[in-house]
Amino acid sequence: MFALPSGFVAAVLLYSAVSKSSSLDEFAVGLPFGARVRSVVARLVIVTELAIAVALLSGRLSPAADAIAIGVVFAFTVFLLTLLFGRVPARCQCFGSGGDPVSGRDIARNVGLIALLAVGVLGRSNVEPDVFGLLAGGTIFALVLVGSAAVVLVRAGISWRGAYGSVITVSR
Repeated sequence: MFALPSGFVAAVLLYSAVSKSSSLDEFAVGLPFGARVRSVVARLVIVTELAIAVALLSGRLSPAADAIAIGVVFAFTVFLLTLLFGRVPARCQCFGSGGDPVSGRDIARNVGLIALLAVGVLGRSNVEPDVFGLLAGGTIFALVLVGSAAVVLVRAGISWRGAYGSVITVSR
């Protein structure tokens, strides 16, 4: 039962990697890095997503693969938060080029993926599983992780694009 969350996340990562690789140049250009770094980062993201998806689907590395996947999806979420709170509007490149502007929906999707992975990890423990408890625990875990990243960004004085392109600067 608890392989299902990991399998779902693996499918999302596979879809993401295939979408990005089918338009690699467009995906790379959309990344907010210097020209020399973009191509390398684009390829690393795709390889990372593929490797994690294969590890999640294999089932042999389940606890480690889930933990690594949580860390990577968390890192992607922090990156999305920096884009969301950044000074320059950015498009979500999560599933290849040409995505919509980064929004709370993208953050919520990643929180959901982290929660699913946490449910899978918690479900493999030696304790009798309580599905609703696992879902609640996984969701709380994901929200704490993303909330912590948001606090760090706000404490660092990152600006946020408000409605209609207005910029709200949060300072200490």
